[in-house]
Amino acid sequence: PQPDPDPFDCYGHGTHVAGTAAGYGVTNDSAPFAGPYSAATNLGSLRIGPGVAPLAQLFALKVFGCTGSSDLVPQAIEWAVDPDSDGDFADRVDVINLSLGSPYGELNDPTSVAANNAAALGVIVVASAGNSGDDFFNLGSPSNADRAISVAAIQHGQVTLAGGQVQRVETVAGFSSRGPRAGDAGLKPDLAAPGVGIVSASSSTGSGARTLSGTSMAAPHVAGAMALLRELRPGWSVEELKALAMNTAYPLVRAGTSLTATLYAPGRAGAGRIDLPMAVKSDSIAYNAQLPGRVSLPFGAPDVLDSYAAVQNARIANKGTTTRTFGISYFAVTDLAGVTVTVPITPMVVPAAALVDFPIFVDVNASELRRQPDPALGSYPVFGRHWIDEESGHVLLWPAGTNWQATLTGSNVVPAVTTAAGGS
Repeated sequence: PQPDPDPFDCYGHGTHVAGTAAGYGVTNDSAPFAGPYSAATNLGSLRIGPGVAPLAQLFALKVFGCTGSSDLVPQAIEWAVDPDSDGDFADRVDVINLSLGSPYGELNDPTSVAANNAAALGVIVVASAGNSGDDFFNLGSPSNADRAISVAAIQHGQVTLAGGQVQRVETVAGFSSRGPRAGDAGLKPDLAAPGVGIVSASSSTGSGARTLSGTSMAAPHVAGAMALLRELRPGWSVEELKALAMNTAYPLVRAGTSLTATLYAPGRAGAGRIDLPMAVKSDSIAYNAQLPGRVSLPFGAPDVLDSYAAVQNARIANKGTTTRTFGISYFAVTDLAGVTVTVPITPMVVPAAALVDFPIFVDVNASELRRQPDPALGSYPVFGRHWIDEESGHVLLWPAGTNWQATLTGSNVVPAVTTAAGGS
């Protein structure tokens, strides 16, 4: 690699991504859109809509040339953590977007190590899951890092209900890489966001638009969202903000465009589609008590000869000023015979500004195990591909005193707090 004094983007990828995360937007008169950025504004009338966090400050770190790959990503992450290289991280950036990666990511990949270290030092790291499609373990690095937020790509469809009401249906893009991650079968991706047919800025055009698809387009939606959440909750840690985004995600991501289509499991869609309005409303979060940066609770891929039992603790953090009481349930998306997931039946009472842990038990009876491909893979048996048998789903925490329904079967009701659990 050689130093490059030209800051411009050779082929438009970085410009498009930056516009999605934090672009101002462009009017039909080819002028920068100056706001207001509110629900009352008709953003559909713009030539290019604004990014998710249009008033955020952008730093562009150029690690790619006009073609080929790069081994400079860790250096860029290091700069983002300590821009003036003085050992004081107070000037670090708030969020790093990494719309890049290597498929079948390894846990010791330098980019993954750098991403974990950056998050440990207070930087929110968002990375695209990859565009290698619906094959197990092909999720890319650095999105495989524990503390990074790995983002899958979804697209929207619409269903017209009786009476003419139109409801949106989310489905995973075919190119979006699948988890779990290689090495330890850790649960990834973490979240999903729009990544198909995304209109954003086109480089070297002045005010032109360009339409692209990929998990590269999904990641900056989450990066912009995390910038907004960091501004909204300045005292929350990286782990807490990741949990907030995952907990409040919309989990009904389906394998088809009907309201009864099979749900995608967390290993395909993470906790679900990011939902900023729900995140804004929540003052409580749940995450992995032993490894908070993961948020989710993967049980890995144990060898089961006769029987197997394991337990992990989830933690509820009440960040509010009043006591909260949560009912707990587990919803299996891929329900594997011989595997039982158990959560407490007693509601959890969490005082204000307090932490409470609760156990999640997994029991396996080898004699009852059966080969059961994920129903979202299609017809049985599944020809022409490998698969792994998984038990996975969502641990749901429902606030007492609400009338929300824990169905996940076609309604658009969203839980206040969710965290994902899974194993293979």
